[in-house]
Amino acid sequence: MHTSSQDEEALLKELSKLEEMLKAQFSETENLSFRLEKEEQKKEVTVFTEETVNLIIEAITFLPCGVISRTRENVEMVQTSSNIGSMTIQDGTLEFLCSGRSSVKLEKAQLKEKMQILSKALGMNCTFHGDYPQWEYRKESKLRDICAKTYREYSGKDAVFTGIHAGIECGYLAEKLGEHIDMISCGANLYDVHTPHEKADVESFYRMEEVIIAILQEIAKA
Repeated sequence: MHTSSQDEEALLKELSKLEEMLKAQFSETENLSFRLEKEEQKKEVTVFTEETVNLIIEAITFLPCGVISRTRENVEMVQTSSNIGSMTIQDGTLEFLCSGRSSVKLEKAQLKEKMQILSKALGMNCTFHGDYPQWEYRKESKLRDICAKTYREYSGKDAVFTGIHAGIECGYLAEKLGEHIDMISCGANLYDVHTPHEKADVESFYRMEEVIIAILQEIAKA
């Protein structure tokens, strides 16, 4: 951002107000803070026109961002969402990188269509890449029943089956092998995933190995 020395104080005041507003809004889930860097620059620079700036603001305002729908089985479980991951400027082109995901094929298609319509209305281009196949929930699953029985016999406790709003390889398997394939996903206890502090519970890894072997033995009996 470029500003004259006369406007600097007013700009800092507005940014301070914005920081306090965002802190109050997201205080329960995020620890937000602004980092301001001042750089003296006397050379000529290229800036966006006022019309372009207004289009950027409209795009940020109307691009789908956050939770779009939740599952009928569990209202706490997100079904479809979208996230404006980044905004970059390179070689005179501004690019929004959005990450959309859904466990329902139709809703994912509707999300893509909405982004295409919005882009066209704003005079922008819209492209899609890195599609991650959905893995839809199955109310009836023989494999899940076998896993529940095996886990109860192994640990003496009932297994808790839950969903997560994340991309997972089972979607690719279902797409290649057919949606009739019965699958579950399980693994060791992981903590702080996708961060520099990511770690795994080694003991739980060995427990899961024993459980999976027992599940395979039950499947063989069936």
